[in-house]
Amino acid sequence: MAGHLRSLKQHVNGLSIKNYESLEGVNTLDFVLLFVPIEAAFLLALESDPQLFQQAYDKHIILVSPTTLLATLRTVENLWRYERQNKNAEEIARQAGGLYDQCVLLLESLEDIGKQLHRSTEAFDKTMQRLSSGRGNMLNRITQLQKLGAKTKKQLPAHFSSDDEQDMSQAALPDQVQPDSEEEK
Repeated sequence: MAGHLRSLKQHVNGLSIKNYESLEGVNTLDFVLLFVPIEAAFLLALESDPQLFQQAYDKHIILVSPTTLLATLRTVENLWRYERQNKNAEEIARQAGGLYDQCVLLLESLEDIGKQLHRSTEAFDKTMQRLSSGRGNMLNRITQLQKLGAKTKKQLPAHFSSDDEQDMSQAALPDQVQPDSEEEK
């Protein structure tokens, strides 16, 4: 019995010195399993030295036997599964943060586009007012030139021409042209 205990303790010390759990690139838990293949020898060793299991545990060695091996391996597998789930949750949280940041950037860009469209619309409206509003506006002047006999090849679009001398600012823009007939209405 003394030789058996001495052999087990030497094996525990030998495994402890090798420090397997600290190997770089090896995905392990903090413990090494020491399998004792004969159940009776395992039980006799623990019975003879009740501190053996705790001494091995303190050195990051877990003693297992045929009856405890499967349960221990399932426990290890569950721990690894939880570890993978935690890493996945961290990755999901990281990617969710990146997605949120991208969404904020997209919204900022959309706001910039909206501001630019608003400025473009204001510039277009101002240009149209200069073209068609007020005394001496450009549309009235070129219409007068045509009436006075200027030789032209093209005609103003209907929504810009005015038979009377009223302010051309009332003229409809191309996308605001009113239907001419009841059928178009």
